[in-house]
Amino acid sequence: MSLDEFLPSVNLPLESNIGYKVLLLEINGKHYLRFASTNSNDEHHPILLRNALEEFNLKYEEVRKNDTLLIPRHFGKNYKAIAMGKADLNLEERTAEFHGSSANYPLSIYERHLILIQPLLLNWKLTHSIG
Repeated sequence: MSLDEFLPSVNLPLESNIGYKVLLLEINGKHYLRFASTNSNDEHHPILLRNALEEFNLKYEEVRKNDTLLIPRHFGKNYKAIAMGKADLNLEERTAEFHGSSANYPLSIYERHLILIQPLLLNWKLTHSIG
């Protein structure tokens, strides 16, 4: 059995809030949804991706974003980031509104991604907005 069989498909934050960074990731053909632990801008998509890859014990290549910043490549052996953006969550009402894109990667979260996210958030109402 591999590590990805034991890790949760989703890591929901502990409280409702707006603007959580979110990552939809495919690992060995299985989808995972990872949220930043807070809605602070301190947890950027590269940090979210790096944390997820390390959680699954996956090796990754780093690429230069600018003169000082190295970020994980958004695809590699056994993984690829499918979508990145933000999510506004209401845990009590089980609603999630997805929107936006990553400033560091050529990835956004679109309405078509909700089809991949819905099985991960069963009994949740998912919506998408532009902006």
